[in-house]
Amino acid sequence: LELWDAVEVECKDRAKDRRALAAILRGLPPDMKSRLAKKKSAKEAWAALKEMWVGDNRVKSSVVQQLVMEFENITLRDRESVDNFAMRIIGLVDKLGELGEEMEDSRVVKKMLRVVRKRYKQVAVSIEMHSDLNKMSVEELIGRLRVAEDADAEEAADGIEKGVQQLLLTGAVGGAAAPARRRQRPWRRS
Repeated sequence: LELWDAVEVECKDRAKDRRALAAILRGLPPDMKSRLAKKKSAKEAWAALKEMWVGDNRVKSSVVQQLVMEFENITLRDRESVDNFAMRIIGLVDKLGELGEEMEDSRVVKKMLRVVRKRYKQVAVSIEMHSDLNKMSVEELIGRLRVAEDADAEEAADGIEKGVQQLLLTGAVGGAAAPARRRQRPWRRS
């Protein structure tokens, strides 16, 4: 407390000022110490240190704004899996958290439901109607969307398999009938 006086008011006592400056320097990383050690007084060093941190706060604020805007504009890309989308959005939320900007799960849940693809809209509406979005965790929503995605993938796989079977059946029928048709067309040479 006695040393703080040297920081607040220009101190006439050189020894006290140097002790205050040494106390300030002890709490800094090595790369900052050399720059601040050259200051004439503890008050001057403290003023420079405050200016550096205020600049950091401005940069931090700018980055937070940029990440929030990215969060607001994020969408589920075509053919992107629920898991990949979840990793992208959770990554943004985690970066915001590291910068001191906490985001409620309910906000993330609502955002994810707003940007699902058209084929999942009915699932999203059902989740909104039957669940309390303010209490739902992001992980729970991801699980529910993954179930819908898996069902959609199974349906698509069944459709493809059925189409392949029909194609093979058509090919087999057409293949057996082809020689008979050739025989019926005498004007064509084989």
